[in-house]
Amino acid sequence: MPRDRHAQIATAARVLGASVAARLPFATGVQPVTDNPVALLINNTWRASLAITGADGLPSTASAGTVLLPELTVKLSVRLPPGCDAARAAAALASALEGAPRYGAQIRFEADPPTAGWNAPPFAPWLEASMQRASQALFGREALYLGSGGTIPSWQFSASAFPVRSSLLRASWVHTRMPTGQTSFCISVTRSA
Repeated sequence: MPRDRHAQIATAARVLGASVAARLPFATGVQPVTDNPVALLINNTWRASLAITGADGLPSTASAGTVLLPELTVKLSVRLPPGCDAARAAAALASALEGAPRYGAQIRFEADPPTAGWNAPPFAPWLEASMQRASQALFGREALYLGSGGTIPSWQFSASAFPVRSSLLRASWVHTRMPTGQTSFCISVTRSA
């Protein structure tokens, strides 16, 4: 994880505090893996994650029983942090899943085309200063930065297709009221180096 991104997350965590965990939709009694807002933000933005997003072959809970299933298909979604080689990660996942199935099970791994995450280059000093001035003027607070979301191929394309130094290709401003009463906003910027 680049140092500038870690510093940005630490600043955002200092402002957001406990609201980072409080905004997550936990079931009653469930707690986050940590109460450290820096770690929670890093987990959500820079660490890999795996989720099961679909399954075929499972009976409904109303008709489920203690039986062996002849076939089961699951769809996995893997979020890779920027800088991780997506093709290499897909190959490693295939090897882990297909490599040595137990009890004679037959496992087949089919990957969608793997796509790498993207990390925007650091802002030019003039752009950073301009965003800080705008944040202070509009909200009376410093600008905070958090990267999140999935792979956005158009951002990678824009950065490579329009190599104008320090150009602001896309900016979206979102003003939100945090549960703690703190006012914050997010600027999502795509720019080329």
